[in-house]
Parts: sequence; C-alpha cells; structure tokens
Amino acid sequence: LRSSARYPHLKCNAMAKRRIVYLLALIGSLIFFMEYQRWFAWVLLQVIVLFPLLSLLLSIAAMVGLRMGLDVPFRMPMGCTERATLKVTSKLPQPPCSGKIRVTKPITGEKWMLKPGAKLPTEHCGLLHVQLHKPGVCDYLGIFRFRVRKTIEQTVLILPEPVEME
Repeated sequence: LRSSARYPHLKCNAMAKRRIVYLLALIGSLIFFMEYQRWFAWVLLQVIVLFPLLSLLLSIAAMVGLRMGLDVPFRMPMGCTERATLKVTSKLPQPPCSGKIRVTKPITGEKWMLKPGAKLPTEHCGLLHVQLHKPGVCDYLGIFRFRVRKTIEQTVLILPEPVEME
C-alpha cells in the first residue's frame, strides 16, 4: 500500500502551536480538577495527561514502517519546470512528516535549500545532487518529532537543449 504525502512540510510553528494548545488544555484540566474535585475532573485530567502518550504509542508502528524519499526524474531537459517532491510511503495511516530538499551543483559548489514541491534549478545543464535535509516524522498529534536517519541522495542529469546540425 502507498499513501501520498498529505503533510508535505509540517512547519515548526505548527508544531509549537500544537504543544501550546496541549499545555493550555493540561493547565485548564488541572485547574478544573483543583476547583471541582469530583470523579469527572479526575478522569478528565488523566485522559489529558495520557492522550499524548497514547498518540505516541499508536503512531510508533507507523513511524517504524515509514519510508521517505524524493520523487525527482533522473534526466530532464534544460529549462524544464520539474518539481522535487517528498515521497512518503506507509502501510498504516501516515503520520505528519517534514523535511527540506538540499540541491547541490557539484561543478560550481552552489547549494540551494528548497521546500518540497519547489522547482528544481534547471537554468544550466549539468548534474544536480538532490537529497533530503533534516527529514523528520511526528506522532499523530504532532507533539513529538523524530529524525529519519536513512536518506538516499539522487543525481539528476540536466541535458542541454538539442541543436540541429547544418
């Protein structure tokens, strides 16, 4: 089974927002428990405390079986508008993923950092080395983030424009 990247780039501020919302919910349930002091407040506090751990436990299997890669062609003509996309495959429901794409031109040493879905720099012919930079996967709530260690570098050949012979 393959699932496409529904979360091509989970921004850091989105992760911070989720953590702040969880912290506010935790503080609110703690204040509610201190004021109400009944069984419902106790159960609510326990649910809020254990909810991120439950999310982490449920998403561990999906995180282990997750494969991240790049979807770029091996050859393309100069000036082509191909995009580098993040390819994520998972047999289970896919957790949020993040990462940037590092493009290096070995001849000149130029480097670019692209967001997934951005156009590759194909103004000049030659080779491009394309790899994932700091790929990560989050749990289903987006509170915990883990780095993905195994990444594959791909080489893209930019072909010159064909010229007719006289």
